[in-house]
Formats: sequence, C-alpha cells, structure tokens
Amino acid sequence: MKTRFCIFILIMALALKSCTFGSCAKLDLVKEDIEWFETYKINQKLFFKNQFNQIDSLIVYDKSLRFTQCNKFELSEYQYQKAYIRINDLNESNLARNNKIQVTFTQKEKRGLSLKNFIVYGFYFNIHDLNTELNDTLINLKHLNKDKVKCYVFESKNSPAYGHSNSKLNKFYWNKEEGLLKYVINDTLEYEIFKK
Repeated sequence: MKTRFCIFILIMALALKSCTFGSCAKLDLVKEDIEWFETYKINQKLFFKNQFNQIDSLIVYDKSLRFTQCNKFELSEYQYQKAYIRINDLNESNLARNNKIQVTFTQKEKRGLSLKNFIVYGFYFNIHDLNTELNDTLINLKHLNKDKVKCYVFESKNSPAYGHSNSKLNKFYWNKEEGLLKYVINDTLEYEIFKK
C-alpha cells in the first residue's frame, strides 16, 4: 500500500511538472513589429527643443526582446514574445519618478495583431491596429532638415492618464524608423527632436 501511494504521488508530481514547466508554443512578433524597436540603443541620448529653445534631454534606459515565462498550468500554453523600450529623463536620477516613455508590443494571438502599449508623459495608449486606430500625417523636422516625414499621431484626449506627470501631454508624433519625433505639452510647448 505504501509503495502504491509513493508511486501515485510520483506520477502526480511528474504530471504536474509536465503541465507547469513543459514546453510552450511560442507566439513570435512579426518582423514589422520588431522594426519599431530597432531605432534605439541602450544609453542613447535624445534631445528635443521647443519654440523657446528650451531643451528636454532623454536617455534610452532599457530595451529588450524576450518571451514570457512558460507555465502551462498557471499561465498559458503559449509563450508570448514581447518587445520593450523605456526612455527616461536624462536629468532625473530617481527611477520611480523617471518614466517618460515606455513602449511594449506583445504577441498574444496566434494569427492576430500584436497588442501595442505606449505610455508617454503619463498617458496610456493601448493600440491593436496602428493603421485603423490612429491618424497619420506628414511633418517637417526643421532641426534635422527633413521634410514630409510620415508619422502616427497619438492624441491624449483619447487616452487615460497613467501614473503621475508634471506635464499635460496633448499629442505626440512617432515614426516607425525614427521613433519619437515631436510632442506637444501644456497646449503650447512643441518639442521637436534635434539631436540623437
């Protein structure tokens, strides 16, 4: 009886272990999603200037491309690929308060679009399809001498606030190849990239 009980416990432990830590199917981000993260490198500095020549200095603090943990029993039969970037204020040393920009793309469906999250200056944008949910526009970048750069426009009026922010973001402009190019805060201050 004792032997049967031990064998039963052993079989149950192995079954649970295989459910929990067995191999999961991986859901990869598509190449077009990963390209959004290739423009930045860790410790890269970004400088934005407004119309009054005030400068906002940012730094790429973290960047990763990884899969979520495999745990079939508690989480999911899939491992989701996730691309992540965090850009901080260059002059703020307190990491808890220093969270200017976070972008995360996660592939959560087998054949569907990835979930795209942008947290910019305290506002949260949750997007599935950039082409149908956002407007795009052409902008001129005077500091970089570039004309008619195609950007997606994110407007904060359609977004809930996230965390604490000293600034009221109105909108920002993001280009897949160039990253963050321009943003408007407090209804009047227009910051444009001038050095990266």
